[in-house]
Amino acid sequence: MRQATTFSMPIIAVVGTFLLATMVYLGGSYVMLPGIDEDALASHLAAIPSSPAGQLSIIFLWVSPLFGALCLAEIAKLICPPLARWQLAHQDNDYKLLIGIRILTLCLAAFQGYGVVTALSSIGLISGPEPLMRLLAIVGLMGGTALTIWVAERLRLPEGNLGIFIMLIVPVVTRLAADASGYIGAIRQGRISMEECLVVIVIVAVAIAMIRAVYAELSAGPWKSIDILIWPPVLAEVATGYLLSAVILFSGAEALADVARMRICATAITCALIPLFAYGYFRRSTSQSGNAATSAYLKTFLKVIVAEVVIVLGCALIGIWLQPILLLNAQILIAGVVIVLVAMRYGTTQGES
Repeated sequence: MRQATTFSMPIIAVVGTFLLATMVYLGGSYVMLPGIDEDALASHLAAIPSSPAGQLSIIFLWVSPLFGALCLAEIAKLICPPLARWQLAHQDNDYKLLIGIRILTLCLAAFQGYGVVTALSSIGLISGPEPLMRLLAIVGLMGGTALTIWVAERLRLPEGNLGIFIMLIVPVVTRLAADASGYIGAIRQGRISMEECLVVIVIVAVAIAMIRAVYAELSAGPWKSIDILIWPPVLAEVATGYLLSAVILFSGAEALADVARMRICATAITCALIPLFAYGYFRRSTSQSGNAATSAYLKTFLKVIVAEVVIVLGCALIGIWLQPILLLNAQILIAGVVIVLVAMRYGTTQGES
C-alpha cells in the first residue's frame, strides 16, 4: 500500500490569498497617482531611470502604513499586557482594536502621503493648482492604503497572523526574476565572485535550517504559537528605526555620512532588542495558555532568540559586505520561510491509496 499526497483546503487558501495580494499589487501599480504631471514625470525618469518616482501609483505606500500600525499595536500589547488580555476577553474587543488599527493606518497613510507629495512637489511633478492637486494625491494614497487594509484582512492562514507578511513578500516575489537577472549580471561582470556567492548561499541555507528547527519545536509544544518567531525581529527593527531617527534628528545630517557605521549600529541595536521583544511574547504565550514555563520551553525560547540574532547578523553581514549589490532582509527571510512551512504543514495530508 503506497502513500499518496493529496492537497487539502489550507494550501488552496494559501495560494489563493497570495494570488489575491499579487493581483491587487500588480493591478494597483498601473493606476497613476492623481495630480501627477505625466510629462514632467517622463522627463524626470529619462534623467534618473532608477528613481522611485517611476512607481508612483495609488499603492505607492503599499502596506507601509498598515504594517506600522500593526507594529505599534503589537508593541503596545507587549508593554501593557492588560491590553492583550482585554482583546482576548471578548470578540467585540478584538473588533474595537481592529477599528483602532484601521484609523491609525489611515492617519499614518495621510502623514506619509503628505511627505511623499511634498517631495514630488519640490521636484515639479505635481500639476495644476498645487493645493488641490496635493490633496488629490494624498487622498489617492489613502485610497490605495484602504485597499491594502481590505486585502490584508482577508488573508487567512491556519497558524499565526501571517496575512500582513504575505503582503510584505508580494513585492519581493514580483521582482524576483529581475533581481535574479541583476545578480547573474553582477557575477558575470565580476562584481560578485563565486566564493562570495557560495558564502551567501551557505548563510541563507543555515538561516533556513535554523528557522525550520525552531518552527518545528514551537509547533510541537503545548503553546503552539509562532508569534515569538515572527514578530521580535520585526519589532526590533522598527524600534531601531525610531531610535536612529531620533539620533539623526538631534545630531543632524552628519550622522548619515558614514553609511557602514550606521548599518553596524542599527544591527547592534536590533540584536540587543530582539531578546526583549521575544521575552514579551514568551511571557504572553505562557500566561494565555495557562501552562507553566517548563525547562523544555525555556530551551526552545533560547533557541528562538539565538536563531533570530544569528539570522539578523548574517543578513547584515551580507548587506555590509556586498552593498549595494545584494541587500537581504532578515525579517522578510524569516517570514517567507515560515509561510512556506505553514503551507507545507497544513497544505498536504497523507492518505492511503
